[in-house]
Amino acid sequence: MRPDIEAPPLPWHFKVIAVSIGIYLTLRFVQMLDWIGVSVKDLHNAIAILIIGLNGAAAIWGLIAWSRKLTLPRGFRVLALAGWYAYVPQVLLGIALYASGHRAPVGWQHYIYGIAAVLGIGAGSFYQRRMPERAPMVFSLVALFLTGVAIRAFVTGHG
Repeated sequence: MRPDIEAPPLPWHFKVIAVSIGIYLTLRFVQMLDWIGVSVKDLHNAIAILIIGLNGAAAIWGLIAWSRKLTLPRGFRVLALAGWYAYVPQVLLGIALYASGHRAPVGWQHYIYGIAAVLGIGAGSFYQRRMPERAPMVFSLVALFLTGVAIRAFVTGHG
């Protein structure tokens, strides 16, 4: 695609179908985990650690580069988006755990962090498109926020 031609937005029904397929596949994956002996809770914890690492690395890298006014390579954006997108299976696994009767030991606070992460990603996506000249700053600050949210969620999820 040529850079001077903007792609048309995806229609809303395509997004609904894609999300529905994603939820279905996630639930099938959760069902499969029981067959191979990996608990959904353990996978949920492992992804939480991955999220902390990815977003923490992106936050540190981006904030240092931003403070020194360095140009960030494309790999930074890939790392930041990987940290953002790692929340998708995390939230879906959390919903699957909740639907199967598992509850966080400290109560509702754990679930608030998942909602905060989704809102933070939405705000980051909105602002990185509105301020393309400051996209590295937005990616870095959202990654820092998501790191903090993941740490708090991990701690409250373990009682």
